[in-house]
Amino acid sequence: RLEMMRLRESDNHIRRIKAIHRRLRVPRNYIQRGLPVYRDASELVHVPCGLNGALRPMSPTTHRQFLSMQTAAAKDGISLMVRWAFRSTDDQVHLIREQVSISRNSIEDLLSWIAAPGHSEHHTGQALDFECIPADAQFEETPAFAWLNQNAERYGFRLSYPRNNAYGIIYEPWHWYCYSEDVS
Repeated sequence: RLEMMRLRESDNHIRRIKAIHRRLRVPRNYIQRGLPVYRDASELVHVPCGLNGALRPMSPTTHRQFLSMQTAAAKDGISLMVRWAFRSTDDQVHLIREQVSISRNSIEDLLSWIAAPGHSEHHTGQALDFECIPADAQFEETPAFAWLNQNAERYGFRLSYPRNNAYGIIYEPWHWYCYSEDVS
């Protein structure tokens, strides 16, 4: 009975995502990119992050793993600060609508640098976008990026969108995903 309830919830989630995609005019072939469908995280902790100390929600496991990684990086003289973490499906809808009106780009263009609602790792509370320090640098040229490339896997993080990724998302050196429930 529990399994049947989960299947119905899953079907409802997929129906909701499809309805959102129709309203936003996400191309029907978007699903062929292979991006998984994610649910919004059900448990989040709010963590002071970034240069301004804004509270950013993330999953409890991601928070623990990030704190361990941040502490290790600090011992090596590297500052890791989170700019963005959890973003709900509804937040993703708002972001896309906002970007369409601001940039005047087509939805197809936007979907090369913003995942369609339901397909963003940020929905899970396990994706972190890191601040670029110094702010005027390219993130891939920072000591933080070099450190992450050498060490992030030890803490259960991976770079989600490397160059020429199969998902059709631009290279995002600042976007890292906590894939591990318990690494250390």
